[in-house]
Amino acid sequence: MGLKFNDLLAEENPTMQKALARLPEQESYARNYRVISAHQLAISHQLLPPSKAIQPEEDTHYLIPYILEAEKEAFEKAELDNIQV
Repeated sequence: MGLKFNDLLAEENPTMQKALARLPEQESYARNYRVISAHQLAISHQLLPPSKAIQPEEDTHYLIPYILEAEKEAFEKAELDNIQV
């Protein structure tokens, strides 16, 4: 369907929402385009032509650094909120 692995991650939690908000504009646009294209192909019961398919070397983990950063910040916030003096 032309999606990258990170396009399939669930977005319904605060960590993912922060990570998606931090994506550069161009990467965010490309992600949205891939998701919309995949939905359109699914609705029309078509397959993506092999020439337009994502190759394994193109499937980068573009979202993982932003997810890790958001998780680290959430962990630090939780530690600071529960600090005992």
